[in-house]
Amino acid sequence: MTIGGSIGAAADEEKERCRVIAKVESSRRELSSILFAIRPRHFESALFEADKDSHAPIRHNGGMTDDDIIQLIETFDFDAGPVAVERRNRGFTLIHAETGVPIARLRPIGRDDLVDILYWSLWKERWMPFGPFGRTAAPVEQAVRIIAEASIFWAGV
Repeated sequence: MTIGGSIGAAADEEKERCRVIAKVESSRRELSSILFAIRPRHFESALFEADKDSHAPIRHNGGMTDDDIIQLIETFDFDAGPVAVERRNRGFTLIHAETGVPIARLRPIGRDDLVDILYWSLWKERWMPFGPFGRTAAPVEQAVRIIAEASIFWAGV
């Protein structure tokens, strides 16, 4: 069916194609300026003078320092031989002192002196999480005992 020389459906489509789309302002700019104005900046908080009575008490974290951890590991009696410890990146790398083979890596996870225990995978040639279900976290003393007893750490020695 033709109306005015064109098909009926096509005539309706041509009319709708010529509509003008109204311009809408985004509200994101206003929202971001409000959030930015509310968020305190570092230098503003540094200039803030608190009352003398409102100071928070200084808390001593009873955690081990890096030197304590290194000394604990190096003095531990491993059956497979002496172990040297190096502080690398975000953790401690245990290396067999005689052969130089990497044994394990302990990475602190930041709460209650827990460390992730990683072993050097000869197959993948990278550090892999130790444990039956993936990641194992333990206190440093217990982690060293786990490393001494598990054979996966001593495979390359």
